[in-house]
Amino acid sequence: MNKITIPLVIQSTFLLLLTVSCAMFTQYGTLESSARNSYRRGDYDKAVLDCAQALKINPEYEKALTLIQDAHKAALSFHANKISILEQSEDKFKWDQLVSEYESLNRLREALLYLPVLTSPETGNQISLPVPDYSGELKDAKQNAAEGHYQEGLSLLELEGIDNSKQAAREFKLAQNFVANYKDASALYEEARSAAVLRLAIVPFEDKSGKTEKYGAVAETIVDETIDRIMGNREVTEFLEIITRNELDHVLKELKLGTSGLVDQETAVELGNIVGAHKTLTGKITQIIYTPIRTVKKRKTEKTKVVVKREKYIDNNGEEQTRAIKGTVKAYLNIYTLTTKASVKGSYRITDVNTAKLDWSDSFSGTADFSEKWATYTGDKRALKWKQKNLVEKGEQLAPVEDEMISQAAQNAVVNLTKSLKEYAK
Repeated sequence: MNKITIPLVIQSTFLLLLTVSCAMFTQYGTLESSARNSYRRGDYDKAVLDCAQALKINPEYEKALTLIQDAHKAALSFHANKISILEQSEDKFKWDQLVSEYESLNRLREALLYLPVLTSPETGNQISLPVPDYSGELKDAKQNAAEGHYQEGLSLLELEGIDNSKQAAREFKLAQNFVANYKDASALYEEARSAAVLRLAIVPFEDKSGKTEKYGAVAETIVDETIDRIMGNREVTEFLEIITRNELDHVLKELKLGTSGLVDQETAVELGNIVGAHKTLTGKITQIIYTPIRTVKKRKTEKTKVVVKREKYIDNNGEEQTRAIKGTVKAYLNIYTLTTKASVKGSYRITDVNTAKLDWSDSFSGTADFSEKWATYTGDKRALKWKQKNLVEKGEQLAPVEDEMISQAAQNAVVNLTKSLKEYAK
């Protein structure tokens, strides 16, 4: 037999392709690929950082060695251009962006400082990837950024209105984010925040669903749990204070309104004035619906061929062999689908106590859906498909009782009502 001789050029090409292919599936190959994609998108910093990680693993990886030099040059040029533009800008908050630029450059510097010695595969010379130390510039930029927000906060503090006080507090907080304990920004933040706090009286909701006797105090539960969620969120309560339920109950009794939520807009204003609220929130549960449990049965016949027995026979060589005999088996399947559903809907209004005008209104809802399947069968189980066997093994399922479904729907209504109020509180 003649041997097939593969030319040396083809062998070399094959080995090169094999090497490249293997590199693609390594960690450093994946990092280089990610870096190349970042470079094409113009994200030069990420390209440098990914290449640096790749070269820490394999300092001789040629593709990463080539790319990191191009990405390094492009990144420095990109940041230098942005810094130059920002330095000439008259934007009073330009220092925020300059802080970001210097932080990015220092991240690049840190990543490149700890690289192993890199050598050019073409020249054999050591590759230099210098990034100047911008720590001094970063410190100055942070000081200027802090001062810019501090001065903005002082200007806003002189203006009237909750919104101005709220923004002033945010400016003093930003000043401290750039420089910890900057001047008296902490004390001024507390002063501005205190002036910006909105006192909100949430009046017990009216249940107009007509289902109070059947499901209990759903409206009361929704209000109480919404308040608990809001009070547990520091971001929301930074500028929001909820009047306590005990204080409201006392005033409602004094006004001989009870706690049923039967409060119109005029009375809501009166109530807000008494408890010192800026806004009052009144609401109602408009609908509670329960869809009874329903079970649907679907019948199917499944059949398949399986080995039903084995028999011995004599082959052409006179030797005894064994062969499988197949036959059709059947299974009669009953697939049950169990469903039930509940929903709770409502709406609320927020009234400005000073102007007696509507300030905000929204609706909310919550649903609970339950759907489950299981199956039974007669006949030969071998005829069943894999998913059908799983349904059989599950056994009969039970749906949540009516009260539990309503409770789940109410909980989801709480989630949506809380989300709506968070949007308002912003």
